[in-house]
Amino acid sequence: MTQKPPRPGFLDRPYEAGDTIPAPESMEVNSPDVWEAWHALNQREMAQFANTAPMSDLPVSEAEAGFAATQPASLPELRELRQAQRKPKGPTLEEVMVEARLFNRVCPVPLRWNDLYLLLPNKVGAGATAQPAPPLAATAWATTPALAKRMVFREHLEWADRQGVLGQVMAFLRTLPEDEWYHMGD
Repeated sequence: MTQKPPRPGFLDRPYEAGDTIPAPESMEVNSPDVWEAWHALNQREMAQFANTAPMSDLPVSEAEAGFAATQPASLPELRELRQAQRKPKGPTLEEVMVEARLFNRVCPVPLRWNDLYLLLPNKVGAGATAQPAPPLAATAWATTPALAKRMVFREHLEWADRQGVLGQVMAFLRTLPEDEWYHMGD
């Protein structure tokens, strides 16, 4: 098949509706010679690597020789272990963040946010630099974008997590009606 030479400047002009989209011509060559060439190339590449060998037994040091061989746990022991792992230990920070962002929430409205802030312990003390910032109010509330408010609110939730009161904070957040939340776009 002979190819038509492209028109001069064909690819330099802008695309217009109805123009054909340039595409490369491809020719499929399917012959035993091509397969043999690929197979030879593959064998040359694989020859660089040694065959996989089983791992040798490592010598046991004197310190390790003193340990008893481990025994599998019995079925009742496994059940007890699994039940202990499943016991709820309160909400995680991720779960509280999901609740806080539900319905595109940003943070509680200023009055309720201040109530939440009062729940946070250890805000005053020697570690003044590690304290969470107070909630936004008055002029700062009006001039602060929603994402910045959300970041300050997240800081409060992280503080609650570090102080071990995340369960109380989650309970407080769940009591807030939707009109006491500030939402994206409000």
